[in-house]
Amino acid sequence: MRRVAVLLGLVGAAGGGWVVSAQQPRSQAPDARMMLVVDSLDRRLDSLVDRMNRTSGNQKIGAMAAVINELVAQRKVMHGHMQQMHGSMGRR
Repeated sequence: MRRVAVLLGLVGAAGGGWVVSAQQPRSQAPDARMMLVVDSLDRRLDSLVDRMNRTSGNQKIGAMAAVINELVAQRKVMHGHMQQMHGSMGRR
């Protein structure tokens, strides 16, 4: 559950940055910020996979569950973000 909260926080921070950028001079495009978030998520997943590959026995099962949970959480956030983007495109 904590991982989902962290993931949502990261994506929320990226999305929140778009609102803030409308009020301040642009120093970084929204696409660049989103790439930073994606890179961060990739590093997190890489870390979990590395841990999974280094363990064995019951620890490996737990590590595998962590990888699967992270993949599912990231996919849900991505899906929600895509729906949000499609909704905003129709309002323009």
